[in-house]
This record gives sequence, structure tokens and C-alpha cells, in this order.
Amino acid sequence: MPSKSRIWCAHPYHDEVLPNGKKRFSKVGAKPSHPKGKRLISEELAKFINNHNEAILNGSSKQLSKADYLCSPCFVKERNRYMIDEQADMDIDDSQGSFNYDNLDSGSDNQQNSPMDDDYVRLEQEDAKLKLNQVFDRNTKQVANAVDETYFKLKEFSNILLPRSRHNNEPRTLSSLDLSIDDAIWILDRLRELFSISDDNEQQRLMTMLPPEWGRDRISNWFRGSQHHARQSIELRTTTGDFSRPEDRRGNKPLDNQIELAVYNFYISDEISRETSYKKQVIHPPPFRTPVPLRFLHLTIGETFEQFKMKYPNMEISRSKFFSLRPTWAVSKSLQQLVTIKQLVEKTICTFPSEHCYYRLCTNCLHLKASDILSDGIDVEIQDSASWSIWKKLNSRYELLRLTGTFRALLEEIDNLWLNFITHSFYTREQREYIAFIKENSSITTFAVVQVDFAQNFVFVIQREVQSAYYSRQQVTIFTVYIKIGEEHRNMVIISDYLAHDTRFVYSGQKIIIDFLRKEYPNISKINYVSDGASAHFKNKYNIHNLAHHHQDFQIEASWTFSSSGHGKGPCDGLGAVVKSTATQHLLKGGPNASFSTPKQFFEWCLEKNDRMVVARSRRIEASNCPSTYMSEPNRPIEVRWLSADTINNEFENRLMPRWNLLSSK
Repeated sequence: MPSKSRIWCAHPYHDEVLPNGKKRFSKVGAKPSHPKGKRLISEELAKFINNHNEAILNGSSKQLSKADYLCSPCFVKERNRYMIDEQADMDIDDSQGSFNYDNLDSGSDNQQNSPMDDDYVRLEQEDAKLKLNQVFDRNTKQVANAVDETYFKLKEFSNILLPRSRHNNEPRTLSSLDLSIDDAIWILDRLRELFSISDDNEQQRLMTMLPPEWGRDRISNWFRGSQHHARQSIELRTTTGDFSRPEDRRGNKPLDNQIELAVYNFYISDEISRETSYKKQVIHPPPFRTPVPLRFLHLTIGETFEQFKMKYPNMEISRSKFFSLRPTWAVSKSLQQLVTIKQLVEKTICTFPSEHCYYRLCTNCLHLKASDILSDGIDVEIQDSASWSIWKKLNSRYELLRLTGTFRALLEEIDNLWLNFITHSFYTREQREYIAFIKENSSITTFAVVQVDFAQNFVFVIQREVQSAYYSRQQVTIFTVYIKIGEEHRNMVIISDYLAHDTRFVYSGQKIIIDFLRKEYPNISKINYVSDGASAHFKNKYNIHNLAHHHQDFQIEASWTFSSSGHGKGPCDGLGAVVKSTATQHLLKGGPNASFSTPKQFFEWCLEKNDRMVVARSRRIEASNCPSTYMSEPNRPIEVRWLSADTINNEFENRLMPRWNLLSSK
């Protein structure tokens, strides 16, 4: 069967739009909140409702007519208001005939007048109202006051009639609040509107104001809210009282102040820590910066926490929170002060150091010793035993020695080595800053920074090789190059079957690097080489002699920057690691057929591997004598070049050996 069309209550109140953009009542869903229309209204009652709800209708087309229906509560309410209004406006004596209010319900059978008779009666009524208003004042307010007074008396009489157990000695009425019934209804309607536009927490808070004897069903129905909020409001009112806010249970609850005070007093108690008598062991903690002597814990921080739990079993506190509440002047039995090398160097030189400070020639900081700083604030006696490790050169070999002695001996050892260390630290910092400076200031029109280094020779591994092949594996030399020019950087690997890492290889590798730079960056006028201080191939007289003839050999200026000893790690090491790691994975995954038989074959594999990843991109070339242009550049991840042993030997015999023979042997 087709579903029967519903007749909704046409009262404007049910179609009102709230400030949040939603309608007060809904007609959709399994349980619509919009009531059904059951009572047919007359034309007079429709006009009365339209006139008294102009603020809601606001000129819309939803004007009521005599064909509309109202729900029973709206019909009774509007009919009573219409009767009171008509009685106050007309003020007609009962003997002159009273208006039949029952005819407001046009569904009755008593309404037989024609439209012409209705118009005539209406005109007579309007004329009578006009004449009576000229004689008598309207008494609408007096009628409303009389109704309110009747309600107050009925409330008082009903309280008297109640049993003694439910009798209220001081009944609360609207008269005690100086409110009329209409005012109370208006306030309650606005309270419902406030509830509808509030968030969830505020709705629960508003629900706590309703009478305690109301259940969750009545609370949710009156506010037109959810039963979940009503149940939560009842629990909230029971636990914390009326108008209380719901507790936000997200995150961790703050720790009780009494627990924090107990932890503080526990840390500074004499049974847990002892106060120092050393005058230098005094700190000035913020915010007041008052001097406070250090206190040394008898136990470790973990053992102290266990003692606290045994003494205060009812106080709940986590280990991390207990650690964080430790006063700064309560020092643990374990080492609490971590002094880094940077901090130690800064404390043994001037605030604004010069070169003399690092050479220990400055009179202002010459007296500052590392041992004084390390021993300050440490609860260790000078004669206490200590152990340390140090590298020593014995029989032309460096060995790690583990020494044991007094704490004073350890401090003296540090002071003896401090001069060399602080000088080395100065060299390292200055050279690191200079290398970063030249890399930042390089450009495609000035100079290029070329960082070079030898990777460890790569040994060809063959999958499932015989045991004796371990002693006859072939090797290949990998010479890594990192080029920095302005914002661009290029990677290069020179592969060779010449296995020695010497200056001969470096010179032949320079020729390949310069040929690449002339082709890709023709406008540079200088090359700044950067390398570590390895004396076998970089930092020796032969390489410096080649540098002096660099312009003569390659027609371009050059300089060489060496990094500090032990601090030569850079991007070149990453290039060697990538090449060898990729090749090793290829050998282990491919089986015997994927092995490299010669260094030349390894070079061809590396070249093919990088050629697959070539990406053409545009690069702007700026020259002083020509406008800016754009040229295409093959951007390989790593540029791979081959350098044979024959080429290196020929270069040495024809050019380097005659030149180096002129050098003094000393």
C-alpha cells in the first residue's frame, strides 16, 4: 500500500530557523521532531497567528490559512491567547452576547454563516471596538496580572494540601522572582535556544540546572537533546554539583602539588643526600640566583626512586616525573655533569679568543687548565682511583693502553696533552670554516672547488667461487672526485687498473678532471683542490711541485687546501661507498655469470649503470663577455672515467720523472 501523506503542524514556531542555520524541528528521519497537525483552524485564528508571529514569518509565503492544521498543544495555546486578546480588546458585557470561541475550530458543524454574513459581523465588531476604546482603556495587562495572581494562589493552596512530608515551608513562586508567566515562558524558550547552539560540554552543563527529580528521559525531551548528554549531566551534578563543567580527560592529569612537595623534601632530606662543605661547589639556580650548596645523593637516582616508593606507597608518581622533579643542586651519585670537548676548549681560552690563545701564548688565559674545570663540582677525592684509556706509540706502532692510577694522575695526563689538543682543535676549526667558505663563494665564472680522495681498492667477489680463489682476487682502484661550482655539484669516479695510491695517479687524474671542467664549465679561471693530508699521494713534495707547474701544464691557476689530520671525511667517501655497495649487490645477486673478469669490464658496467639515469636539464652559463645563455647538460648521478696503468706510467716517464729528479732528496 502506498504510504499515507503526513499532515504537519503549520505553526510558524515549528519552522523557525535558529541562529546556527538549522531548523528548530525536523521532518525527516525515523522519529521526526516536527509534530503532526490534528486540529483544523479557522480563518480568524490563522490571521491571529500570522499577526503575532511576524518576526518568524518575516514576510515569507508560509502564511497560515483556514485549510491548515495545528497540533493539539499549539491549537489550545493559540486559541486561549486569541480568546484573551479578543476579550481585552472588545470588553463587551456578557449580556450583549459573547463570542462563540468554540467556532474557532472550523471542523465543527455549527458554522453555517455565509461569507457575506461574516463580513458584516466583522465590520460591526470593528466599529464597536473603535467606539468602546474611546471610552474605556484596554485592560490587557490587568487580565494577565489576574491570571498570574490566580496561579500564585493555586500554588500556595496546593502546597498547603500536600502531606506534611512534602510540605514546603517557603514555596518558590514566580512572584518571589518578580516574573510573570509570559516572562517565564519567554526566558525558558530562550534557554532552549541557548542549549541548541551550545557545544557538547556546555549542553551537559545546562542540563544540570533542571530539577533533581527529573530523569534522563524528561531532561532530554525538555531540552530536545540526547539521552547520553542527559545521563552525563546527572552524573556530573551528582559528583560536582550544579553548573559544573565536564572534566576534559584528554592527556595526563597534572600532578598534585602535595606530591611535588613530598618529592622535593625527600630529595633534600639528610637520609637521602648530604650537603657539601667545599666552597666551590655552590650554584646559583634561577630565577633568584641565590647561592645554594650542592647536595650529593647517597644512592643512584633509580635507587632513590625505589626508596621514595617504599616510604610513600600511596603516592602515585612515575619514574620519569620523579627524575624531573630533582632539584638542580641535588647531584646524583653517578656523573651528572657532561663536559664536551667544545665546552672544555671554550672554558680554557678567552671569551673572544685570538690565535695566541690556542697556542697558549695569551697571558689572560694561560693559567686556565682543563684539570681545574673537570675537577670543579665533582665529589671525588684527589687520591681516589681512576682508570682511563690512551693511544701510545710503542715500537713504531700505535696501541691502545688501559691505565690505572689516582684521579690526580688522570688530571695531570690531561694537562700534558692539552696543549697539542687545543692547537689541533684550532687547526681543525679554521680549515673547516675555510673549506666551507670557498665552496660557498665558488661560481661558474670564477673558480671551482674539487675535493678528491682515494677509496679503498674494490675486490671482485664471485658468487660460489672456489676456496683458493680468495687469494687471487682481482682489484680495481677507485679515485673519487666531488666538484662544487656555485649552486651546482658534480660527482666523478675514476676507475683504473693501476693499483698504487701515489702522486703519479693523482697527476693523471687531474688531467681527466680539467678536461671535464673545460668542457662543462669553460668560464672558470681557477681550481681549488681539497683533500686530506695523506702524505703518500697528496701532502708531499712531489704533489706540491706539480702544483707549482699547474698553470704551465694545464693553462689554469690552482691552489690546494688540506683538511686537518683525522678530519678529512667528506662527500668523496660517500661516492666510493655507493659504487662499491652497488657493485657488490650486483655480484652477489647475479651469480658467477655476473662477475667482473677485468677492471675494464667493471668500468663498462659502472658507465652503463649511470648512463641509464642520464637526465637532460638546462643550466645557465654566465660570462663577462657574452650574454646569458642556456645549454643542455647530461646530468649523470656519477661521471665515470677510465684511467689505464699504461697512461699513468707514460705520464710519469715523459713528464714527472725528469721534473722530480731536479728536486733535492732531503
